Amino acid sequence: MKINLILSSILVILMSLFYSISLAQNIADYNKNIRLAEKFYLEKEYRSAANLYSTAFTANGNRGTVRDRYEAARCWSLAGIPDSAFLYLTKISQAGFTEFDEIIQDTAFNLFNKDVRWPKIVDSIKSNFINQDKDVRWQFKKLNKPVMAILDTIYHDDQNPRNLLQKIIAQKGESDPQIQSINLYMHQKDSINREKVKKIISEFGWLGKNEVGQQGNQTLFLVIQHSDLATQIEYLPIMRNAMKEGKMSSASFAIFEDRVALQQGKEQIYGSQIAQLGNGKFYVLPMIDPINVDERRAQARLIPISEYLKKFNIIWSIKRYKKDLLDASKAQ
Repeated sequence: MKINLILSSILVILMSLFYSISLAQNIADYNKNIRLAEKFYLEKEYRSAANLYSTAFTANGNRGTVRDRYEAARCWSLAGIPDSAFLYLTKISQAGFTEFDEIIQDTAFNLFNKDVRWPKIVDSIKSNFINQDKDVRWQFKKLNKPVMAILDTIYHDDQNPRNLLQKIIAQKGESDPQIQSINLYMHQKDSINREKVKKIISEFGWLGKNEVGQQGNQTLFLVIQHSDLATQIEYLPIMRNAMKEGKMSSASFAIFEDRVALQQGKEQIYGSQIAQLGNGKFYVLPMIDPINVDERRAQARLIPISEYLKKFNIIWSIKRYKKDLLDASKAQ
């Protein structure tokens, strides 16, 4: 009897241990896919980002945070697949999503203006917002609507010429005569946007998602990213503080920091910046201490470099990294 009791106890312990290991692995897979989805989103590869969000939820037993499901809905919408977007919008509305002001101003959902399902989602989220506790509701009054409206205009002024440029290059090639005029227009808009964003940051500091919504927060990043090097260097400390305060993703900041370093003639830190040789082969631009790059990437919530480089058909190894840099040097 005593032996049976001991065996039963051991079995319970082993089952608990197995469950804990499985749960930890699920969470690790979830976080890995979410980080990669955020990376693809920043690169405007919305379909890939959306698929990775879905993969993350599946890996975690069909569980996910409300915010991650909201981002999944945005990506599916931007990818032009409304049914999948509405699947996640329904889930978050049923889960008590309350950010009514954010969702009605989020241009990622412009596709839904004539979709009969959209008013139902909006009404459901509005109801969640109205019915939430007063203390919680006060937090969402912090959304700075006037600044959100300004940032919405800036976002379109930033993205529209770039989207048009990509479309023309894809259809007619880089020698098309429209390219020069679009570039000129884009640089003019960038200059105007830069001054607007500088004024906003000077008055309010770096505004997070809870203050200007997802798109507004991203717009601040885009405008500084598209600015001249002097402006990027000037705002690097501000962006670092914003990242530490949770007002910017660590992954976004890491990518930005790499770009600034390379433009200064320094080595990148996280290996996020890739270039291409004349033969079409991709390679990793120079970085500090490549042996320990994954330690730095982990601190920035970036996936291991070997996984990141699969997208570019690069098999990561220190030997190949050094050879590719040598080949690039010879080709210059």
